[in-house]
Amino acid sequence: MRKGFIMFLLFVGLNVFSQQIINNDFEEWYEKFYYNEPEGGYYTSNLMAYVNAGMGNVIKTTDAVNGSYALRLETIISPSGPIQGMAFIGQPGNNGISGGMPYTDKPDSLVAFIKYNIQPNDTALIGVLLKNNGQVVGVVSQKITGVQTQYIRFSAPFTYMSPLNPDSIIVVFMSSLPGGTPVQGSYIVIDNVQLINANAQLPNNSFENWFEIKTEEAIGWESLNFLCKTIPSVTKTTDSYSGQYAMKIENVELMMGDTAGIITNGYFTYNNQFIGGGLKINANPKKLSFYYKYFPETQNDFGLVAVSLFNQGIIDTTIFGILTASYEYTYYEILFHDSISNYDTLNITLLAGMYGEQSSSLGNILIVDNFNIEYYSSSSTNELSKAVQNIIAYPNPFDSEISIFINNDFSNKFYVYVYDYTGKKVYEKFQTDNLIKITNKEVYVAGLYKVVIISKNNLYKATIIKK
Repeated sequence: MRKGFIMFLLFVGLNVFSQQIINNDFEEWYEKFYYNEPEGGYYTSNLMAYVNAGMGNVIKTTDAVNGSYALRLETIISPSGPIQGMAFIGQPGNNGISGGMPYTDKPDSLVAFIKYNIQPNDTALIGVLLKNNGQVVGVVSQKITGVQTQYIRFSAPFTYMSPLNPDSIIVVFMSSLPGGTPVQGSYIVIDNVQLINANAQLPNNSFENWFEIKTEEAIGWESLNFLCKTIPSVTKTTDSYSGQYAMKIENVELMMGDTAGIITNGYFTYNNQFIGGGLKINANPKKLSFYYKYFPETQNDFGLVAVSLFNQGIIDTTIFGILTASYEYTYYEILFHDSISNYDTLNITLLAGMYGEQSSSLGNILIVDNFNIEYYSSSSTNELSKAVQNIIAYPNPFDSEISIFINNDFSNKFYVYVYDYTGKKVYEKFQTDNLIKITNKEVYVAGLYKVVIISKNNLYKATIIKK
């Protein structure tokens, strides 16, 4: 009997949890970290790796030969295939690497300390090009294979093809060769790079200096802020309909040249579907409503809201709403017909203008606040929602451990469930104490999580953030 009651609580508790729009009034924001970049003018593969695999592959490692840090390049796997770790001084393109940094010395050789584990049938590369007026006058190019788990001194001489002094230098470090077949798991660690018999050294040649790529984001929502060229596209604003903040979405230029201002309560997939995830639901939606302002740059521009209903990861239907110019807060709603389909996920995507080939004007601004959703009746009820009580979670955000304390509940059985932002359960436990500790061993990926705790008579929930 007790087990059946607990399972009923769990079912109802998850129903209550899944029906709420996370951060629907945009009052909660946090600093999202993506990856570290080495200083010194390096172009890396981190952006490509994060877009395709959700993680960087040029890493600030403490496994240094001396000092605090070294450079680690690793070949990782993504849905589109393997991605080699790459760090350049110069700009890679279809015709090779161009640009570089000014440099006029003629060093004898290149020296570095390296360690590596290059998978079978794969090859890493260390290379330096010296150029004069765009033509190569000197080169070091060394392929690396095999395994070396301890640091060794690497040395390779420059080969000069011209008596001319260089005017620029290009540096290439790669965990797998381009044009080959990169193998997941290949890595190379590089430290203390020296140009021998030269007055000028490479900037940040011991890789001690790094900067963080991070943005401020609304909890429960995902933007393309880290892809923006100069200014973020999605920010919080005090021009709110209610509360302290609303969300401001602006059309800005992205690094790849597109114009976009876009936000979703799910995630971007970077494939033909483009979006995934969202609000987990177990009843079909009846009405979605919110308030908005829209400041277009031209009379031809308009904002857009797209609501996609998923069934088992596949978009079943999408409803679009056009947001016209409105300089004061305007109520907007989308009505849904009840369906024989049982939707399990609702995705909300907002745009400050058209995206892609039909992209609209830079500077369009869409401000939104106070999202609410209503549902058609279902067999699930939320009679226990009155039992949802506040709990204390500290520190939040957390790094190594967070403590969650439940007030005034003297039950001796607590069922703890942790879900990531997609609604996937990542951790569960049973305990007899009302002080719950979650460590970075259970929740180790940085991001937003929902905690659901069920005792004999109550349901508790909390939002936690792993740094």
